[in-house]
Amino acid sequence: MLQSRFPFLYKRFKNFTTEGFALAVMEEFVVFTAISLVAIYFDNSLCWNIWFGSFLGLTAHYVVHIGQALVIRRYIPALITSIICLPISALILHHCYTLIDINVWHIIIGLAIVAINMIPALKIAGRSH
Repeated sequence: MLQSRFPFLYKRFKNFTTEGFALAVMEEFVVFTAISLVAIYFDNSLCWNIWFGSFLGLTAHYVVHIGQALVIRRYIPALITSIICLPISALILHHCYTLIDINVWHIIIGLAIVAINMIPALKIAGRSH
């Protein structure tokens, strides 16, 4: 289906496997867990803002997965998890927004970490076959 409707995507993702995607998700989980542990350990505004930015990036990623399913008009494996996690994550973000002394530049660092981390994560997903 991807090859006929979205050939540019097919070229990019044709070597991806379920196992590769699972490894990529695990890699993202390890990075986010490390950011979370650093925020807990150091317990300062900088670390919590970076955590907030990275959590915001992960939450935005749920929107991307939902959008993918809508665009291709088919179920994708991340859809159910994204639908479940999006409202919960939005509530967590809202609550944390009221607790954290927000610094937009530090939040951008967290967002950048998540965005840049997608590069090795996608490489992992494409090499695991």
